[in-house]
Amino acid sequence: MLHLSPIPDSVLNALPVLDTNQLGRVVHKHTELDGLPDLDGINVAIIGVQEDRRAYRNVGCDGAADAIRPFLYQLYKGNWDFHIADLGNLYKGEQHIDTITALKEITEELLKRNIIVITIGGSQELTFGSYRAYDNLEQTVNVVAVDARLDVGGEGRDLDHQSYVSHLVLQQPHNLYNFTNLGYQTYFNNPEEIKLIDKLFFEAVRLGEIQNQIARTEPFVRDADIVSIRPWSRASELQPWHLLHLATRTFRSGIMCYYPVCWNERPINSARTLRIQPTPRQPRSKRTPVCTCPVVLLRRHLFALWRLPKRVARRLPEIHRTRR
Repeated sequence: MLHLSPIPDSVLNALPVLDTNQLGRVVHKHTELDGLPDLDGINVAIIGVQEDRRAYRNVGCDGAADAIRPFLYQLYKGNWDFHIADLGNLYKGEQHIDTITALKEITEELLKRNIIVITIGGSQELTFGSYRAYDNLEQTVNVVAVDARLDVGGEGRDLDHQSYVSHLVLQQPHNLYNFTNLGYQTYFNNPEEIKLIDKLFFEAVRLGEIQNQIARTEPFVRDADIVSIRPWSRASELQPWHLLHLATRTFRSGIMCYYPVCWNERPINSARTLRIQPTPRQPRSKRTPVCTCPVVLLRRHLFALWRLPKRVARRLPEIHRTRR
């Protein structure tokens, strides 16, 4: 646990006065004053990971945990019979592999104590460090990734957030028993990667297949040892409450990794991303619906191109008159 830094005072000082039933008063926290909490009797441990060197186009995700904590601590606890500890943040190593190794060692120690580990922040290749924590535990590992991309990567590609799955499969020791991707979208993935997942007898369930049958995902998550969540839009972000619910009610032991999206290379706006604080609604007449469906956008662009010659033809007489 030497690689863990306490929760910054700036995060704790920003909290309002908390009720006795809010998580900020219930969670055992690693602070500068009190040090690391005692792990005896702890069932769930939260760790922030300050690593974004392989987070291409997602710079700033190393501060995700500290951005989420103020809102997580304001939530009320449920009817739980378990104890939670926030162990602070994992320091960024001198090199990327140093962070992976430190995460492996800490996670392995917690798993030996039968503690469920929730890591927040960093990029998704850190799932590889959590996976390596099982090397000395002599058990096979089921990995479930909730992601729009399969992240297999090309042959010989270095470990990053778009190639970590190939490292799970190829690197020794081979602990991987099964890999499942939930929610992949075809137009984000190379067809060769989709075929490879099928040849390896792994599971990949498209988003369209589970949108109306979310119960299909329950057996995969229940049998998982690692659940790696990588949302691809602000609208798809999970609330902190969902992390605790999945970690404690769905599977009894293992690791949950959560990698929030940080747009524009700035720390995420958790109030908006996690939808904890409601924003004022505009009158219906002033709302401008925004479509993000690639199929609809493509259709609109094609229609615009189809109408372009007609628009030009209508304006030709006007252009000739102007030139004269």
